[in-house]
Amino acid sequence: MGSDGVMTLDDYLRLLNRCRGGLLEHNGLRVGSVTYVYCVWAREEASRQGARTYCSRYCCSAAVHAALRTSEEFGGIRQFHLYRDMRTYGPYEELYHKALGKGSVFIRFDHKTPPQVESLAGDGCRVRVKDTLTSGEEIEIVSDLLVLVTPMVPGESHDITRVFKLPVGKEGFYNEIHPKLRPVETVVDGVFIAGACQGPKNLSESVASAMSAAAKAGSMLLTGEVKLEPLVASVKQDECDGCGKCVEVCPYGALKIVDGKVAVEEGVCKGEGACVPACPMSALEVKGYTHEAIRAAIDALLCPVDSA
Repeated sequence: MGSDGVMTLDDYLRLLNRCRGGLLEHNGLRVGSVTYVYCVWAREEASRQGARTYCSRYCCSAAVHAALRTSEEFGGIRQFHLYRDMRTYGPYEELYHKALGKGSVFIRFDHKTPPQVESLAGDGCRVRVKDTLTSGEEIEIVSDLLVLVTPMVPGESHDITRVFKLPVGKEGFYNEIHPKLRPVETVVDGVFIAGACQGPKNLSESVASAMSAAAKAGSMLLTGEVKLEPLVASVKQDECDGCGKCVEVCPYGALKIVDGKVAVEEGVCKGEGACVPACPMSALEVKGYTHEAIRAAIDALLCPVDSA
């Protein structure tokens, strides 16, 4: 981050834990002022490759809670919050009002003119920001610590993704089938997602999704049996040459080569049909949608109908 006085919110929380019961000190110097900058490396322009365009939802509440801890445990520390939008939604709005009451100063900036930071000799930094709440007046803040409020990012889980064939969104989080109707279900039967693996969540939201996933899993176990998809891929063994091209394109890993021929694991297959056009020998088809039936339907559409 380029300066000893600049740290992420996670690092600042560790500092608070280390100094608990004493003075708030950093690098042997007492901290008298803290400036928080929100939405760092978050809500970026979508035009930039790899940009994190999403809001992490919990960051504002976490930063305001850290400011409250600072005021209550150490006292006398000036705190400034530079934010784009304050999203302490729901019950967490009370934290925002408490922080205001404890003396925190909130300054709103436009994303097109982000705060400018300058390191000072020794520790500390100078921050210049245009406050949109005062018609763009430029404010200069000198503080001992600059805390960057950064977003939640997805962890590395390539093995889990590969084994369970889970769909991953553009931001790197797992995708559910439908955010409203089936919020914890995936395209793979029996595999449910919960918590921050499907997107940034705070603790209460993570618990709610975990309870939903547990209920879904429990309902499957209580039925005592699992109904399989009837319209799955099938292989004409006499026409298959075992080239494996269909195996490469199957998104669910339902196809494999057995004794030089392709075999279908029907419990995994979803009948999605990506394997059918990939087969150069036309040896694959989906049950209920055979090549003959599809050709007959096409011929029926193309043949003229005699008028009565």
